Amino acid sequence: MKNNRISMPWRAAAITLICLLGVLPGSKPAFAAATPWISTDVAQIRLIGSYGNDDLKIGLHIRLEPGWKTYWRSPGDSGFPTMVDWSGSANVVKPTLRWPLPKRTVLSGYQSFVYGDEVVLPVSAEVVDRTVPVTVKAAVDYAVCKEVCVPLQAELSLQIEPQTKTAAAADFHAKLIDRYLARVPSREPHDGLEIGSAIVEQVGGQERLVVTLRAAAFVAPDVIVEAASPFSFSAPAVRLEKSGDRAVMSLTVHGGKSGHSLVGQNVTITAYDGERAVERVVSLKQD
Repeated sequence: MKNNRISMPWRAAAITLICLLGVLPGSKPAFAAATPWISTDVAQIRLIGSYGNDDLKIGLHIRLEPGWKTYWRSPGDSGFPTMVDWSGSANVVKPTLRWPLPKRTVLSGYQSFVYGDEVVLPVSAEVVDRTVPVTVKAAVDYAVCKEVCVPLQAELSLQIEPQTKTAAAADFHAKLIDRYLARVPSREPHDGLEIGSAIVEQVGGQERLVVTLRAAAFVAPDVIVEAASPFSFSAPAVRLEKSGDRAVMSLTVHGGKSGHSLVGQNVTITAYDGERAVERVVSLKQD
């Protein structure tokens, strides 16, 4: 299995740590599998996993020192997302990072979408043979920022043995992965929250994206919109209708100059309100 790896000019010599935790003859089933932490002054990273009842769970676990942040799949105006090369993994195909909902930060008018303190990026993957161990190898490029940004790298390798249903249910790492997996936005309506229309309006020669959300009630709705270069978006202005079941989000479009228009573009809209979050790919039309 091959996967193209992003080459970074700042790549340093990587450290390889291997953790083999499993079921040996005469031993009890392993309740957890994890690599040792690879630590720096500002962050720590490891792989965690569980393989029980034919259900493989993998997570990239990142811990950060106070005040430091790492980035979502679309970092915003600064930073870059975590990237992983899975080459060398065995008995598993199509490993893909899943992205729990980030937090929006705004500093001097610049937006970023980040994780602070701690995050687990769940990994979806297909197992080839469910009766034998899975080996996961991850060459990771990630960045953490405070007043400055620090690029980091890690080489991680983890073997996960098939486990019993009982062992998997008691697995701390499986529960930790599930906790963050629950924060990954759904492609279907979530607890009544759904994305309605998304249209482009012209206001004084400036394009504006208007997204409508629907729910039985709202607490603090918000949206993040991802589009191809050169487009980016302001934080939304939010208007809740009197009925209480509709929220209108207006975002100023940046980058739509020199003949570029958002009309006809495909964008990914992530909408959230409290703990519920949904996402949808939309082909935009003009009002």
